[in-house]
Amino acid sequence: MSKTTKGVPVPQQSAEKVEFARFRFHPGPIGRVQQILLVFLTVSSATFALDVPSYFGLVVFKQQAIGLFIGLTLASVFLGIPAKKESTRLPWYDFLFAVLGLVVGLNVAIRYPALLDTQAFFTPDKWILGGIAIAVLLAATRRVAGWALVGIVGFFIFYAHFANYFPGLFYSNSIPWKRLFTYLYLDTNSLLGLPLWVVVSVVLAYIFLRQALFATHGGEFFMDVSLSAMARFRGGPDAIARWRMGWDSNPR
Repeated sequence: MSKTTKGVPVPQQSAEKVEFARFRFHPGPIGRVQQILLVFLTVSSATFALDVPSYFGLVVFKQQAIGLFIGLTLASVFLGIPAKKESTRLPWYDFLFAVLGLVVGLNVAIRYPALLDTQAFFTPDKWILGGIAIAVLLAATRRVAGWALVGIVGFFIFYAHFANYFPGLFYSNSIPWKRLFTYLYLDTNSLLGLPLWVVVSVVLAYIFLRQALFATHGGEFFMDVSLSAMARFRGGPDAIARWRMGWDSNPR
């Protein structure tokens, strides 16, 4: 498809190419680091989804798996998704954010058992890294989901600290920054809670299954089974065709 601008046809980019343009892939050493992060994210997520550590008698907290997932994901986001859509180079602040995201994630993945024993104490290694983690997560969320979600999360963080200044029903006791950052960073009801564990252990497993079926043409097998079972019924072929169109249009 093309459109005409001042009598000159200009080819239009497809939706797939426009979506692909959101991401950047670096040449040289940074590109290799980017690939290693993505591969390690996939392998580590598959390892925890299959519960491989238990087969070797290793005790790994769920929160350690989530911390590793957060660190690798944040580093990959800042290396792969630019702050500006037209940017292809890696500015210094993206590199800094990628390093900080990896640090706050690996800190949980490596030190969580020790942090758990002293979780009631708001030491600098907890609330400082907690504040950095929240800031980096908000920056990554802005790049992936836009300002709306950042504004909602930012408002509730602001409210938790300044609730004593709100009137009427919104009045509450304020939470000090040290306690708030520590809670948001390390508590199992916050960042290291059930939603991210579901992503690590369930959602990624289904993504792997879908990719495996697509790579091995498993979808064609299920198509043949569906046709043999439902093609003779009224409306069966039409439903199968709609399902096949959805599969082919979004293989990943």
